[in-house]
Amino acid sequence: MTPPRKKAKEKYAQAFVPQWLQDPALADWLMEKPGERYEATCRFCKITFSSLIDELNDEWKELETSEEALWLWVRLRRMILLSFGISESVVWNGSKLKEMLYLHYLNFNPSFVARFHGCFWDDNHGNASLSLPSLYLVMDRYDEDLESFIHSGEEGLFSLGVIRSVMKQLAMGLQYIKRYGIVHRDLKPENILIKKQGNVVLSDFGIAKETIQNNRYHEIFVCTPAYRPPEVIFGWIPAIAAIDMWAFGCIYVEMATRKHLFDPNIQPPEKTFENYLEMSIFENLQILCHIVDTIGSPALEDVQK
Repeated sequence: MTPPRKKAKEKYAQAFVPQWLQDPALADWLMEKPGERYEATCRFCKITFSSLIDELNDEWKELETSEEALWLWVRLRRMILLSFGISESVVWNGSKLKEMLYLHYLNFNPSFVARFHGCFWDDNHGNASLSLPSLYLVMDRYDEDLESFIHSGEEGLFSLGVIRSVMKQLAMGLQYIKRYGIVHRDLKPENILIKKQGNVVLSDFGIAKETIQNNRYHEIFVCTPAYRPPEVIFGWIPAIAAIDMWAFGCIYVEMATRKHLFDPNIQPPEKTFENYLEMSIFENLQILCHIVDTIGSPALEDVQK
């Protein structure tokens, strides 16, 4: 007898287009099914959860002279549902398409946030084991991210002018998204894009959230470990701008010293579906110990406040 979970997975794999891709909210952004030029870009993409195509060579150079300038750079983001026998509505639980919604509302000022042009889906480059299509976000071209800019291998520290320029633009970007009531929650150099002219913008709003003013405890596993504040580790604060400001401080030190403030290679033993919670808690303990070793522990009176 076929287990219920396997039946659900097989049934889901037979769907040509997932239900969430038929959401009316997607209609304004969904582009036509990609043609040959998209095929060329997808071929170079070594799929990870979020990746930038960096090897577009001759095929891409031909597009640089085309009138459709938005195709100069495509940021490919796989948004694949992981089916464990759970219905799509439960998996997404109202948060589907949130990243595109955030990008759409923040598009009014592309000086601070990567400009979003639309999306397309392609069933040929999805999860092969489930035959699922992938959804790709089309965004402006940026030359590199802040991570590669900081750790490029060049000797010496950045000038004070460079540090001020980058951090000022980053601060203005955070102020901009805060004005719209959004907390990024995964601020790190890899999610900050740069153009050669020096323009700095925010990207990757995959786990962003609306600002919450109440005192409910929230997720303790958001933010990349090296940029995760103690308040999040303890579950003391909801989605507020303080989360991004801790990461901002870490990035500032990283810009000034060209070294990570906290160990970016903090990794617990391999996580599996069965031990995910246990390993995530272990990861948080590692991060907390590293924070205390680096900047010390708070005084008792500060903890009691």
